[in-house]
Amino acid sequence: MLILDWITLCLRKNAQKLQSIIIASALLTSVLTFLHPTELLAQDQSSIPSSSLPSPSPSTIPPSRALVNCSLATPFIDPVDMNTVIFKDIAKTIHVEKEAFTCKTKSGALVIALVSLYTELFTNMSTLHPSNKIVESDTCVKGYNGTVLWCHSSHQETEIGVGGIRPELEFEHPLATACNPISLRTQPVPSPIEMETVVGTNGIVQTLEAEKEIFLCDFKQNKPTTLLGVTLFTTVFEDILGRYPVLLKTFESVSCLTDIGSARVLKCSIRPYDGANYEEYSDLLGRK
Repeated sequence: MLILDWITLCLRKNAQKLQSIIIASALLTSVLTFLHPTELLAQDQSSIPSSSLPSPSPSTIPPSRALVNCSLATPFIDPVDMNTVIFKDIAKTIHVEKEAFTCKTKSGALVIALVSLYTELFTNMSTLHPSNKIVESDTCVKGYNGTVLWCHSSHQETEIGVGGIRPELEFEHPLATACNPISLRTQPVPSPIEMETVVGTNGIVQTLEAEKEIFLCDFKQNKPTTLLGVTLFTTVFEDILGRYPVLLKTFESVSCLTDIGSARVLKCSIRPYDGANYEEYSDLLGRK
């Protein structure tokens, strides 16, 4: 009996010691985390496999992976899409178009480059004035085995052109200098038209139609070296109750010039062609 009591007492003492060790270890870890969070984070990151770490930013892409000797690939079956959402008084439309190129990298690897061009249009549904326009291009490069090598996103600085019906501006275009005005050469665009309709809280209906066309330009040895993509946006504003046939109609084009050899978007231009009379529309709203 005395032996059993002695064994029980020893176990209790050891359990108390073990509990004290665990508590001390937890406190020490907390102190180290507070004092040296950067070092501990670095240790945690080093334990993550390299394949799980984020891919390098575009600025760190090696020059050997830059694209050269690109040519147009088979067009997508449905390369254009568009959708529109509305929140309070702001309607936002995003239009995307995709082009495929077969290229080589400077190191000689055979790759496919997918270039997506995003156009975002923001409209104030109370005044029907455009509030903002954004054009961006995304490029993703894949090897022939399906491996994604890198992706890059670029904000496109846009030139705001002048449109209208003035004769002297009829053939003027800031990006069309390399396109032959007397020889029409275009690239077929499957499903080139998209259309979206939303209703504002004030009962105004916005219908936006986008029509895409691609011109082949700057020919050398009878092959195009640049693409001029032109998207014409037609916006129609109506009263949902049908009290007025059409409140307002606007026209606007977004054009982007792409270098085929490097699969790179060079420049974009936005040109309004609306004869919109916003003052007349404001008077109309006042009479409601």
